[in-house]
Amino acid sequence: MARRVDTGWRDGLLAVRHLSWGFPAPAPGMTLPMVEYDRGVPLAVINYIRRGTELPRGNEVANAYRALANLHRFTGEQLPFLTVKYDPRNWAVQVFGHNPAAVDFLDRVGWQRMTEQQFAANLYRLRGRYVPDLAPYGVEFSDDPWIDTEPSPELVAEAYPNADISKRRREHEPVGQVRATWRNPCVDLDLMVPDRNGRVAMVVDYKGPGARINLTSTNVTALSSLYRPSPSQSTAVPAFVAQYEPQPHMWRIRVHCANKAARLHLSYVLGSMSTDMEALAANIAGVEWVDISEAEWKAVMHVAAEL
Repeated sequence: MARRVDTGWRDGLLAVRHLSWGFPAPAPGMTLPMVEYDRGVPLAVINYIRRGTELPRGNEVANAYRALANLHRFTGEQLPFLTVKYDPRNWAVQVFGHNPAAVDFLDRVGWQRMTEQQFAANLYRLRGRYVPDLAPYGVEFSDDPWIDTEPSPELVAEAYPNADISKRRREHEPVGQVRATWRNPCVDLDLMVPDRNGRVAMVVDYKGPGARINLTSTNVTALSSLYRPSPSQSTAVPAFVAQYEPQPHMWRIRVHCANKAARLHLSYVLGSMSTDMEALAANIAGVEWVDISEAEWKAVMHVAAEL
């Protein structure tokens, strides 16, 4: 099955609900952070910003950026964390590296201009490969440089923030059955909760009502393979798949713990609340999906941020 598809799904109702829970989604100061990966192994984190959008500021934003800059792989390598400012008129970009791994990858400090062709080449370089000839498969990259003039205020409106680049990014790889080395898969971070010490406390892949869910996908594998530094050794970031159903008062939520860290965290929260022994028992038993209340899900996020 092709990985190129962008479903176009962004739930504004979920975003509003998340703000009421005290956690902006997907993360403070960000609208489209993505994890680049290869065969389920995370390789980099890229935060996309549309040209003409004001760069975010504030302590909460700085803490979230610091958290993503501190992500590692299981083997200990720091993941490059990049901001990519893109121009939807010709898909040229400006790229900024936030951590040493990103600066080493770009071989430059500060903003670097690239054509879409050059940016795509760097996505392949992340994976240790060169760009193949994808024209026969309908993949073509723009070679136009960054436009020096500021964008017109009449830029085409989007269905949701960064809808244009989300779709365009997934068009960087071919449709249909082709060799894996021709693909550059990525997964959205639907939610990243930072703790007070500038570390990623948890990540979530949200699923709306009736969504088709593949818990063995490489998307889920990549999200469950993120690590954060600790005083003794790197520890896995709790990774959840959460399906929600809006209700008039309290939402219905069920969660899947994508790694051991998530299962331990959920057990700790449910045990400390002492109100839902059935859900706690199901989680300890390793049940694939655990039904929890909205209050319990809020507690999962709050405890993660405060530990």
